[in-house]
Amino acid sequence: MILNLKQFYETALTEQGMANLFHNMCAEVGRSLITSTTEFKAALCLLSACHSYILNDRKDISLDDEIKRYEELFALGEEIR
Repeated sequence: MILNLKQFYETALTEQGMANLFHNMCAEVGRSLITSTTEFKAALCLLSACHSYILNDRKDISLDDEIKRYEELFALGEEIR
C-alpha cells in the first residue's frame, strides 16, 4: 500500500502527472455540471408544466399531456452542450 502511494506521488508530481490529474479533474467537473444541468432542466420543465396546468385550469388535456408538451418545449431529449 505504501509503495503504491509513493509511486502515485512520484508520478503525480511530474509535469505530465500534474497535467493528467488536472485533465481528469476538469473532465469530472464537466460531467457533474452536465448531469446537474440536465436534472435542473427536467425539474424546471415539470414545475412549469404543473404551474401552467393549475394557472390555466386546463380541462381539455391531462397533466401528463401538459408535461409532455413542456418536455418538447424544453427539448428534454436533446443533449446539453
